[in-house]
Amino acid sequence: MKKATTTTTGEAMTYREKMFLEKVGKRLKDKRNEAGYTQMQVYVRTSITPNSVSNYEAGARSMDLVRLHKLADCYGCKVSDFVEGVV
Repeated sequence: MKKATTTTTGEAMTYREKMFLEKVGKRLKDKRNEAGYTQMQVYVRTSITPNSVSNYEAGARSMDLVRLHKLADCYGCKVSDFVEGVV
């Protein structure tokens, strides 16, 4: 059985929230790949676990702004690169 998509507080997401997270997740994965990092390398640089990175990239989990900033710093980009034009 597939796990329900949840927010950082564990609540179920709406369809719109899910679509937003999937688009942002694709951008996260693209930027990680452009930077040439594995999920384990991202963990070493940011302390964000590979499982969390995987969930963010799949749009299966939301994240707080601090983690989004850590990922942007790690990938050498801006937070807006992940979210601009998605909303």
